[in-house]
Amino acid sequence: MLDKERRALVGEHLWVAEAAARAVSPHPGPAPEGEDLLGEAFLALCEAALSWEPSKGSFSAYAWEKVRRAVQDTWRREAQQSLRSAALADVTWAGADPVGAPERDELLAALMLLPPSWQAVMNLCFFRGLGTDEAARLLGLSPARVSRIKRKALARLRATLLD
Repeated sequence: MLDKERRALVGEHLWVAEAAARAVSPHPGPAPEGEDLLGEAFLALCEAALSWEPSKGSFSAYAWEKVRRAVQDTWRREAQQSLRSAALADVTWAGADPVGAPERDELLAALMLLPPSWQAVMNLCFFRGLGTDEAARLLGLSPARVSRIKRKALARLRATLLD
């Protein structure tokens, strides 16, 4: 339970939770996904207020890091879960016909063999249609790192699917 002083800290820093959720959410405005991120941000802000000590420096900076990391972790988990449950029937590859059921199952199985961070990149870039820069921002990675992950993931998918 937050004492009076900690509740005041949370009240004064609600903007941190809102800013972190907005910074990570790919879709502006009210959306269930954005609401989930905002809820996670508020919980992280309360946890930051509980764990903060003045010796750790400014509460604003401390809270921003704690909340931003929590929201990014939530976003990554949601992106990975979205990939796991993706209905790939509507996905087209390079203008080809939509992926059929057997190919879809094979592709989904191959995607699940990728490391979780690679799954998140593939989900954002190929299934949600985000660019490299936006995916990098959401995942807290550099655009160059996202490009490398995409390249490696595609190479592994090709190898898996062509074997």
